[in-house]
Amino acid sequence: MMLIDNEWKKVVETGTARFSIMNLSSEKWGENFKKREDFRKGVSWHIPTQELVDAIKKYSPIVSVGCGFGYTEKLAEKEGADVILTDISPDIQNKWCISDKMEFPNGVLSMDAKAAIKSFKDRNVFMAWPPYNNPMAYEVVKAMKVGRYLVYVGESEGGCTGDDNFFNILSNKFSEVDDIYLPSWDGIYDNAKVYRKERR
Repeated sequence: MMLIDNEWKKVVETGTARFSIMNLSSEKWGENFKKREDFRKGVSWHIPTQELVDAIKKYSPIVSVGCGFGYTEKLAEKEGADVILTDISPDIQNKWCISDKMEFPNGVLSMDAKAAIKSFKDRNVFMAWPPYNNPMAYEVVKAMKVGRYLVYVGESEGGCTGDDNFFNILSNKFSEVDDIYLPSWDGIYDNAKVYRKERR
C-alpha cells in the first residue's frame, strides 16, 4: 500500500490504524476524529492510495458519481485516466464537502447519480462513500449496464455507506473481481472493491 505523497500524507500516517474504536482512549479517539474531519473536509471521505488511483486508471473510461471534490479522480486523471466527474451539488452548497482548504474542481457536471449512469452508460463507474441508508448507491448499480465495472469505496454491508438494497444487488447481480486495501481512520472500516455487473 502506497499513500499519495502530498501535504496530507503526514496527517494520514499519524491518524490511521486498523483497530477497533473500543481499544482507543477517548482522548486518542477525539484526536483522530478531528484529523479525519479535517481530511474529509479538505480531501475526501476515503484515504487515496496509489493502488486505488491505479484501479481508476485500469477501469477507465470512468464516470464518478457523487464525486465531491473529486480528489482521487483528479490524481488518476493526472496519470492519464479518462474520468467524467458528476455530483448532485458541485458547489459550495454541498453539505458533505465544506472546506476553506479545497475548491470544487472545474468541469464537475451537476447531475444526480442515476442520471449520470444513464448519460454515460458505456463507462465504468467510480463511487466512493455513497450516503448511508440512502437509495443513491442502489440506483447506481441498478442502472448500470451488464458487463460494466464498479470501483466502490465504502464500508461493507451493515456499515455506514449505502443501503440494504445496494448490497443485495451487489451480492446477486455482480461478481467481485478485485479487493484493494485502503488504510482507514480509527473506527472506520472502509475498503475498495471492484465488481463486474453480470446480470440485469
